[in-house]
This record gives sequence, structure tokens and C-alpha cells, in this order.
Amino acid sequence: MMTTLIQNCSLLDSSSPKGYIEHQDILICDHRIAAVQSTGAIANSDRVIDGQGLLALPGLINSHTHSPENILRATVEQLHLELWLVKQFAHRANFPLRLIYLITLAGTAEMIRSGTTAVLDHFWMAQSLTLEGLDAAMHAYAESGMRVGLAPLVEDQNLILEYAVRAEPRLALLEEDQENRAVSSDLLVLLQDFFERWHLKENGRLKCLPGPGGPQWCSRHLLQGCLELAQQFNTGFHLHLAETCLQSKVCLSIYGRPAILELEEMGILGPNTSIAHGVWISDDEISSLARTDTTIVHNPVSNLRLGSGIAPIPQMLARGVDVALGTDGAASNDNQNMFTAMKLMGLLHSPAIWETNAWLSARQVIESSTLSGAKVLGYPNNLGRISKDYLADLVLLDLAQSFWTPATDAMQYLVFCETGSSIKYVIIDGKVILDNGTLATVPEKDVHQELKEQVDSYFNNYPQSSKKLTTLLDSWKAALDKLIQEEKV
Repeated sequence: MMTTLIQNCSLLDSSSPKGYIEHQDILICDHRIAAVQSTGAIANSDRVIDGQGLLALPGLINSHTHSPENILRATVEQLHLELWLVKQFAHRANFPLRLIYLITLAGTAEMIRSGTTAVLDHFWMAQSLTLEGLDAAMHAYAESGMRVGLAPLVEDQNLILEYAVRAEPRLALLEEDQENRAVSSDLLVLLQDFFERWHLKENGRLKCLPGPGGPQWCSRHLLQGCLELAQQFNTGFHLHLAETCLQSKVCLSIYGRPAILELEEMGILGPNTSIAHGVWISDDEISSLARTDTTIVHNPVSNLRLGSGIAPIPQMLARGVDVALGTDGAASNDNQNMFTAMKLMGLLHSPAIWETNAWLSARQVIESSTLSGAKVLGYPNNLGRISKDYLADLVLLDLAQSFWTPATDAMQYLVFCETGSSIKYVIIDGKVILDNGTLATVPEKDVHQELKEQVDSYFNNYPQSSKKLTTLLDSWKAALDKLIQEEKV
């Protein structure tokens, strides 16, 4: 049994006026926290980390991202989501397997260095999902030491396209999406194989979840099949929903009622289900989320980047809805730093609310970034807190940084001041992954050099723009403009 003692640190504590308590020892045995006591109460350990001047907090949990987008940051601007999707993905080929591995590994380094210890990766492949591609990503997570719930993004229809074609019929001739659409039964077989290969590997550090794109992109058969897989493997269920006004309108048109109410009727909502975005939802849908104990994953940066809107997060929290926090993919964020998302979550919703006591507090933001994220990943009573018997995922920050003086309220400092630059140690599953600033699991220089070579080669073969893509974008814009003029969006 391997033991690590963090000696004489400060410990984040929401009940303390300063947001932390001093002179604490944290003992880690193998994968879990064995004890949290006043300094001096714990005598022996295989390794001792001097915690003097360090603040211990639970590892941050990024509850929604797309790792393949780590090489697509800062590539597209000034486009709404529907046009952005066309620009980013319409004519891409699958990334080579080695590139997938390197992209994922580089992303873990970025997240670990900025204090993220666990992530839900809604993993996509540009043309067709393959077991080999999923393997490449999971090998990277296994080697990095990160905790992950990998949710392969699966889709078998495109109701958004069908809706747009009614407004702009020429889209049907230009859009190749329909011809390449996967068959739901094939996707479910692929997911079954993936789950059997990877779910709960590495002492449970690696998890698999079904990740349907959303009801606007998935048939009932695919959604139901994903639900059955989640139940079979006792794992979570993750999907996009109501990210844009158009998505909500399309689902309302197809189902005759809001999408969340339809999903509740299908039995999809529940404590193991998480919904990314939830920007355009009604009061009845918020009630449904609260009633079913379904979690919303707030992605404030990408929602602003793509002009999608501002999710009614204060209203959700006031009604008892669990709200987790995600960065979203780097193509719409454009980094994987949870502190950026935390600060924006803490600021974004205040202007619309006069009563200041209804503004989000720093403590609420931190809970969304830890405990609520633990629920999304399927660790509701095992992760997201530094407490006896919890999994040992934690971060140590250097309080000697100038912006930590004076440390009057650690909760506010973490949300509004910290950028990740103070992080010295990151421990995941009981192992020291970032050791006094040195990343032990990822050869960063070599990875970044090879990644650059692979990326240059890929984009030389698949350029970002073409005459065909320009025509397709123009047709999509014409369709959206007509829908807006007809007040259908």
C-alpha cells in the first residue's frame, strides 16, 4: 500500500470565513484519502509533501469538452453554431490514429497543468466513428493519468438540415451529410464493443458513457439504444440539447412539445443523465430537470463565442437543478482552462438580476466545478471533495503568488483571480501527476513537436476553405436568414 502525506497545508473549506482552514494534514493511501486531520496527528508515510504555503482543493472536473478540437482553436469566428458546424466539419476526413492520440495527450497536459483532474470527453470523429479511433484516445488518457468519462458522439439523422432544406431547397443538393449518415444499429454495436473493452479500466479511472449528439441529430431508436447501454453498464448518459434557438424550435416542431419533456417521457432523464448547454429551455423544462434530478452542464464561453445565448442558470439553481461546468471543445472556447469558465460563470448572469443576493456566488461556481461534475461522471459520493474515503483527486496551489495576497476569501480568489498559474501539484487517483511543476506522465516537448508535424500534414491535405465549402455556407446562411424572417427561429 502506497501512502502520501501532504503535511501542514491549508484546506479549502466553504464554511470558513476565509474559505480555508490552516495547518491540515491529508493522508492518501493508494487511490483514496485515508485521513484529513490537524497537522501533527499523522506520523508516517512513504512520501511527504511539504504543504506549507499551499492550498489544497478538490481537482476540477470539466464536464463537457470534445478533445479532437484541441487543434481547431481560433480557426473560425463570427458564425452562429449551425454555420460554424458546417465551416468546421463539412469536408473533414477522420484524423489519423496517431494524430488522435497526440491531440488527446496534449489536451490532458493542458488540463492537468490548469488543475483539471477529470473530464467528460464527448469524443467525435469527423466522418465515421471507429473503434480504433476510440482506442487511440483512451490509450492517451490511460497514459496521462487523468480520470475520464469518454462519451462517443453518435448521430444517425439531422433534423436541423431537414428543417433548413424547407427554407432553402438547394441545400439538399449541396449537403452530403445525408449520404454519409450512420445506421443506428451499427453505432450501438460499436458502442457495445467499446464499453466492453474500456469501461472501468485502470482501477475505474477510465469510464465509458453513451454520448448521442442530441434529439435533433438522433433517432428514437438510437436514443433508446444508448439508454439501454447506460443501464447495462451502470454508467452515465450525456447529450447536447437546446444549445440554440433553432435546435429548440426544430425539436418542438418534430415532437409537438419541448425536447426535455419528450426525453422525460422516454425515460432518458434521471440522476445519471447530463445535458450540455440547455440554453433555450422553458420553465416547464426546468421543472422536469429538477423533478428527474438531471444535471445541466453549463458552457458559458462557447455559448457566447457562437452567439447561442445565455442559459438560465440562476433560475435552474434556484429550482434545485444540479449545474455542472464545462469548457466545451477548444474550437469554440478556445482553451481547456476551467478557471476561465469559472470566472465567466461567476460574472455572466449578474446583469440580468437586480437582487444581488440572487447572483451566483463563488461557492456555487466551485461546487459546479467539483461536486456536480463528480455526479456527471458517476462518482456522486466518491469525488469532488477532500474528505475521508473519497477518491484522491486534488490540487495544491502556491499561495505565495502575488494575487493571493491578502487571501481574504479563497473561494472568490479561485473563481475571480486564479488562472491556473499557481498550481504546483496535481494528484489523481492517489498518484502525483504534476510534481512541483513537473508533469510526470506526458513528455510534453516531444508530444508538441510531433503534434505540430502531424497537424501541418493533415491541414495541407484538407484545407480550411474551398469554393464548394463557400457555396455550402452561403446556402446555409440563406436558409437561416429565411427562417428568421419567417419568425420560425
